Amino acid sequence: MKLFLVRHGQTVWNSESRAQGHSDIPLDSVGVQQARMLASSLAEQGIRRILTSDLNRAYSTSLPVSESLGIEITK
Repeated sequence: MKLFLVRHGQTVWNSESRAQGHSDIPLDSVGVQQARMLASSLAEQGIRRILTSDLNRAYSTSLPVSESLGIEITK
């Protein structure tokens, strides 16, 4: 069994070096592209389950992976 731990894609606050904590800051355009690249890089890894936090930036990062693999996201 393999476990992949993935940090959310970039947000505006990341690029400004601001701490986000539990503030629900969305992905910026770079973060959206990072999420798409993540989906591409994980396509052949045999992913069977996707777990994410309840924050939008984490969910948005996992969404392209979910869509490309046809796997439901669990928050």
